[in-house]
Amino acid sequence: MHDQSRSPSLPGASAHGQRELWLDVARGVTIMLVVLLHADSMLNAIGQRSLEVHMATLALTPLRMPLFFLVSGILGAAMLARPARQVLTERVAHFMWVWAVWTALGYGIIGGVIFPLLGLHGVWGFFDPRLNPIQHLITSDSWAWFLYALALFFATALALRGLPPLLHLGIALLLALPGMFKLGEAIGAGVIDRFYHYPYFVLGVIAGGWLRRVAVPRLGRGLIFLVLAGCWAVATAAAHKLGWLELRPARFALSFVAVPAALAGAALVAHSRWSAPLRLVGTNTLVIYLLHAYLLRMLIELERPDLLPLWGWAIVVVLGATALSLALGPFLERVPGLMALPGRRPRRTVAAAT
Repeated sequence: MHDQSRSPSLPGASAHGQRELWLDVARGVTIMLVVLLHADSMLNAIGQRSLEVHMATLALTPLRMPLFFLVSGILGAAMLARPARQVLTERVAHFMWVWAVWTALGYGIIGGVIFPLLGLHGVWGFFDPRLNPIQHLITSDSWAWFLYALALFFATALALRGLPPLLHLGIALLLALPGMFKLGEAIGAGVIDRFYHYPYFVLGVIAGGWLRRVAVPRLGRGLIFLVLAGCWAVATAAAHKLGWLELRPARFALSFVAVPAALAGAALVAHSRWSAPLRLVGTNTLVIYLLHAYLLRMLIELERPDLLPLWGWAIVVVLGATALSLALGPFLERVPGLMALPGRRPRRTVAAAT
């Protein structure tokens, strides 16, 4: 399934033991884009949406989740070479446990008890207790669906890991077809649509070694980045003009330009001083993912300064939610079973590492 002799032994490390900073940068970019997306949606629910931010999040859709799951596959490849029991425990059970705990917190204690006591009500369906646990499993209609998807992807990749890589990728593309047209949602089984992102995960697993050793290091040049980013911008503008930007097949096609551009950008800035904040965020994605929605919900209740435009306010609440998540993370990690299986040490990243 992948070249085990070249699999890294440390999270984010190369075969030679060197930290691959571009992976941290890429993870940082993806989680910040997720926070921005949710901030845009919540601000829209209270009538404070910025058109500029909304258009940016729409244009970044072909990059946000494809890059996240590609990196997850790259970092999860070595784990998938280990015994099945270890994969099931350390990845499938881990992600399902954290998903279940935080789904219960979000729709139950926080959304159903604490927020109402504070006079806060759910926006964008984020904290409204609407479904029972079985319905959540079938519809995958939870704000923490990233974790559920990773559990599904590791379980599926484990079951198919004995297949030739290209055959596995072909099956991944077939599994993605229902999600391409939201067929699962149409029949009330949204979990089927989650496989829309599975090809990116598989691509990371089977091509991760090549990406780390060959492709990304060569992409990290200014001219290459500008060419790829320019192609992505032109393609996005064309899709927007044709009214295709919200269609999943169009987004899937755009991702084949967006993701290489993002990888080139991550490699380009990875060793610069400007990358430090993104690398900090990229090595703490789990706590940011789990906490940012609650913090955004509270921050948007603050009064926006008159001199601050809507797009500026969106950036402020995004940075605020991220900073508060980082500050609270070390305390929450000490709570048994909150961010990992009971008795196990919490991981700091959503994107699965070795």
